[in-house]
Amino acid sequence: MYYEGSDRWSADMNFRDRIQLKEVFGDYCPNFTYKVVCLHDYTNEELLGREDEMSFLMMINRIQNQDDLRKFLQVEQDKVKKIVNKASPQVLEIFAETIWSLCMKMNVPTKEAEECVNKVKERNMGYLFENMEKMDIQEERRKTADARRELKEAREEAERQAKKLERDVQERLKAAQKQMEEAQSRAEEAQSRVEEAQSRAEEAQSQAEQTRIEAIRNTVQLCQRLGAAKEIAVQELMDTYDMDQMKAQETAAAFWREIK
Repeated sequence: MYYEGSDRWSADMNFRDRIQLKEVFGDYCPNFTYKVVCLHDYTNEELLGREDEMSFLMMINRIQNQDDLRKFLQVEQDKVKKIVNKASPQVLEIFAETIWSLCMKMNVPTKEAEECVNKVKERNMGYLFENMEKMDIQEERRKTADARRELKEAREEAERQAKKLERDVQERLKAAQKQMEEAQSRAEEAQSRVEEAQSRAEEAQSQAEQTRIEAIRNTVQLCQRLGAAKEIAVQELMDTYDMDQMKAQETAAAFWREIK
């Protein structure tokens, strides 16, 4: 079986271990081990180099985001055409269904998706590659519209702030000395608030670090109390607290010795 996700495969590799009440069914349960093929362990070039239908399907199924789509569109079209042209009608239908699923996953409008699938069925992959980059994916349209609206609002706000600042400066010039004294006072108050905020931030950071250390200690000691091997605690620290292996081993060893 092959795996399309980008996260590490974590399910049981033995089929029998995935069956409930396996002890009851006994010899009637098949007993074999999966061989997992992770799609993201292979590049598009490696898959396309095999020049077979399954590798082409795997290459399509590994598309998870816009960057994957961009890389998909950059592969050698001649090899893709060769694979599609030699595919049987049944396999060609699978290609079409896979492209349809890809279009639906990327929220391509139905009409454009249908045109794309029809071109696959016609074995006209050159047309498909020519137009996929031009597809207006609805999500990207929304993002672009939101970005333009936010940019417009930011510009309008900047203009309002600039005009307000100009008026404030003109007013301050009328009573320069008085305003300088008030500005100095406000600056001192602001500095005091900054120092207070910095102090609170440092205190909060210190508390957070202490909390993290305590959580790490509890994790290691819990593994020890449960009778787990130290390697289990090391792996838990790597997974939960984003430590590298050496740091996790040192930390586990330090806290492991605390329990008498």
